[in-house]
Amino acid sequence: AVAALAALAPLADPAAVAARLGAWLMSEESPAPLPAATAERVAAALVALPAGASERELQLALAQVLGVDPEDRLVEDLTWATETPLAEARDAEAAAARASALLRALGQDPGALPPSALRKVQAATLDLGLTEVAVPDPAAPERLQLRVSGTPVLHRGLSASVLANQASSLGFALLTVTLALSLRFRSVSAGAVAAAPTGLSLLIIYGAMGLLGVRLDIGTSMLASLVIGAGVDYAVHLMSAWEAREPEPPEAGGVRAGARAGVAVWINALAVAIGFFVLTLGEARPLRNVGGLTAAAMVVAASCTFAVLPVLARRRRYRGEAGDDPADAAARPHLWSP
Repeated sequence: AVAALAALAPLADPAAVAARLGAWLMSEESPAPLPAATAERVAAALVALPAGASERELQLALAQVLGVDPEDRLVEDLTWATETPLAEARDAEAAAARASALLRALGQDPGALPPSALRKVQAATLDLGLTEVAVPDPAAPERLQLRVSGTPVLHRGLSASVLANQASSLGFALLTVTLALSLRFRSVSAGAVAAAPTGLSLLIIYGAMGLLGVRLDIGTSMLASLVIGAGVDYAVHLMSAWEAREPEPPEAGGVRAGARAGVAVWINALAVAIGFFVLTLGEARPLRNVGGLTAAAMVVAASCTFAVLPVLARRRRYRGEAGDDPADAAARPHLWSP
């Protein structure tokens, strides 16, 4: 009966199998989600291999499509991860083809059936190929229980945990930094002004991650803390040097602050960026992502500092020292250069 049913339809359509496998390669269940174009090429190459291909054959096919060494970490991860989804995609599409052929042989139009009924027929044809089944033990009539587990479930739970923790920790970090800056400059508004460049930097970096398809993982989740911890220093340096003397307009404070602290801020930003950029030379993709994004974030944070502070700053000075008056600045030329 099984042989007769299998003869009703050809094997699974390779295009349908490739489409199913490509969707899996782009999903969060994959250990290394791929862009759409790359996932299509990888799926087509794997489906072209004969059923039951060895792990080495899968590895060589992946390396050829991706244009990397067969021993590359990405190739190794995808090799062990795609073997089961590839077999499942072939089985599922073969079952769908046999189910459609069976229904047509019985005078039924597969497209006229409800999706739930069609799925049941497909599942029945898939189960016909099984040689073993699980049955309850009469001596232990406990109810049979199923529990989904494995790497896909682990990846899905980890992604959800990282996303939730990222949102809560980011809000807490920004609030704490704003409070500390408010105490430093003795003004809530001044603290908000000092934290604004960092907030804008985070929006730009995470927006760029979305455009480039860089997913949030354990490595990139640390990016916000790095940007807040290092990027907020630039605003503190610039605002501490902010001073408009009488009768200068408040905008003169920005010009003087740039002359006093601008070079130091850029040297700091570029030094940190170069230090993190070294991570992009390694082989581990998570470290490359963190290194490249952090290096870019330092430059973006410094740029946002010089772009945002002159727009938001309204005070003549932000040092906030007790008893310090801007009118006395000219009497202390040894403290600040013009």
